[in-house]
Amino acid sequence: MTRKFSLVALTATIFVSLVLILVFSRDIIWLSSIEQNESALFQAQLSVAYEVFFIMAVLLALVVNLIISYSRNLKLLFKNQTTVLDKRPII
Repeated sequence: MTRKFSLVALTATIFVSLVLILVFSRDIIWLSSIEQNESALFQAQLSVAYEVFFIMAVLLALVVNLIISYSRNLKLLFKNQTTVLDKRPII
């Protein structure tokens, strides 16, 4: 069970890192192509900040959902094992 959880955690970490790298690289290219006045830069910074916060919120919701699902499955496994052990006759 620990190997599966470690694999899921590693995969989720790689996925989150890859998404953030792709977003930041796209935003850097976009920021380098906009006008160089103060108002345009401020609007661009706000846009990038909103985009990053939105992505982080979605990823956080997905990770929380993954953790809840995993803990539910783990609880079911422990409940089944406890039930089997309780039904076992004592010699």
